[in-house]
Amino acid sequence: METYYVYVLVDPRIAGGFNYADLHFLYKPFYVGKGKNKRVNAHFHNIKKSNNPYKTNKIKSILKHNFSKEDIIALRKI
Repeated sequence: METYYVYVLVDPRIAGGFNYADLHFLYKPFYVGKGKNKRVNAHFHNIKKSNNPYKTNKIKSILKHNFSKEDIIALRKI
């Protein structure tokens, strides 16, 4: 059986208290995904191939402001 996980990408430039049910984020979430293995990293390696321009532009802008992918990945929960 394969193990999937849920992950949340946040914008570390927008601080605040963002609450969703029992989840609390220090920065504004902009994408929720489900994956297995290294799926979460694909958002950073295939930026030019993405079909979601909102997410792609957001990630590019955050990285341009000297944040790392570790600053963007807020939650990875099995």
